[in-house]
Amino acid sequence: MDINRSGADSMPDRSIGFRLSADRAAIEADVRLRRVGDRWISVSDSAGREVTGIGSTARSAIVASLDWLGPSAVRELLADLRLLDVSVKLTSVSTG
Repeated sequence: MDINRSGADSMPDRSIGFRLSADRAAIEADVRLRRVGDRWISVSDSAGREVTGIGSTARSAIVASLDWLGPSAVRELLADLRLLDVSVKLTSVSTG
């Protein structure tokens, strides 16, 4: 299935889950990311708070769900090298 053309009903199990860490900010976030139509939905769970972000790109949805943590923490979380693995998974799902 092509993740870029799938609707909400056709992809209930196609979410990608991962954890990001920001050592200096002492924050971790568990993130679930999935594509629904032409939008991305990211649900982050950090410090006991679950926040949903929606965006036109995976990155913008992730940022929207983490934004409440503040710009410094978001910057550090987005620098987590585990996002490289997430990018590979997204590419794999998108092409296959």
